Amino acid sequence: MKHIFRLAAILVISASVLTAQEKEERPPIIEAAEKGLTDAVKTLLEKGAYPNARDAKGYTALIIAADRGYTDIVKVLVAKGAHVNAKAEDDNTAISLAAERGHADIVRILVANEAFVNTKTADESTPLILAAKNGHTDIVKFLLANGAYVNAKRSDGRTALMLASEKGFEEIIKILARAGGR
Repeated sequence: MKHIFRLAAILVISASVLTAQEKEERPPIIEAAEKGLTDAVKTLLEKGAYPNARDAKGYTALIIAADRGYTDIVKVLVAKGAHVNAKAEDDNTAISLAAERGHADIVRILVANEAFVNTKTADESTPLILAAKNGHTDIVKFLLANGAYVNAKRSDGRTALMLASEKGFEEIIKILARAGGR
């Protein structure tokens, strides 16, 4: 029964390719990624869907999959050439959203595929700042070990250490302080 639903989803999304192009709606690959439909994403890519297609706000399927925590879709998209450093119009990237949401496996995949660990969002937050302010200790450690700048500042002047301190994340505070955070 599960396979029937997957097949139906693939057919519906695949059938919408032409209408999406005609009406300038969100590309089907983005719709499939947003819904977590790994098989549909694979099928669309096999049928020639562009892995770096964008919606009206500049989001790609990879950015959306990273935000939602769909590790398998992230793997598929990266393997098919999705740009790991693509920025949406609001300056969000796959690594920024994965770090903010606590999707450690996705952060690792993106870094292994040359995602910029010091990329900045609209308010100048780096993935380290986003992980620290949300209490994602494992991501903080990983980013520091992979070249994240510990004293990067947001546009309001606050650092990862300041934000972790405001939230009371003791372990992260210690990690950042040992790394030279201010």
